[in-house]
Amino acid sequence: MKVSNLITGITVVLILLGYVVYFYFDQIQVAPTFKITINNEQIKLMGEEGKFGVVKKSWTDKRFLITNEKEMYNWYFWGEPDELTDKELIIVATKKKTGEKLQPFASSVHLNNGNESTAYSRIELVFPTKGIWKLDVFVDGNLWGTIDVKVRNVLGYRRNSTFLTPPSIKPSL
Repeated sequence: MKVSNLITGITVVLILLGYVVYFYFDQIQVAPTFKITINNEQIKLMGEEGKFGVVKKSWTDKRFLITNEKEMYNWYFWGEPDELTDKELIIVATKKKTGEKLQPFASSVHLNNGNESTAYSRIELVFPTKGIWKLDVFVDGNLWGTIDVKVRNVLGYRRNSTFLTPPSIKPSL
């Protein structure tokens, strides 16, 4: 076996290993996860078990916690119904690395009849940059809990100053 073939083989293995590590770490979420049953279906949540959680989509879902991507997220809460029902939900997002704070996200909390949690809410979140974001969750002005989440860019897309855009396709001549 030639030395050049060995070097080429090692290079290919290292490149593949680099991609595996990149994709693995890109999928990691910081908040702990747990499962609940909603309408006879197992749902994965990120948050504080027995207190609150946001629905965690699949690890490979490219639409979950993406920069500049508005999306509705389902949140579930546990506690006394009178502490939660018809109360205001505020999520304050702070980027861990820079301290940048976003305008608070707001919604209301509703009684969750017939499911495992006490209450639920749907709230639209959007993050301007990738990185680790701390989410402080307030119900009726009281801190209900805090989680850290990892926001990322969509893989395979380039980001300009405002929107995520697909890479340009140049026609072959």
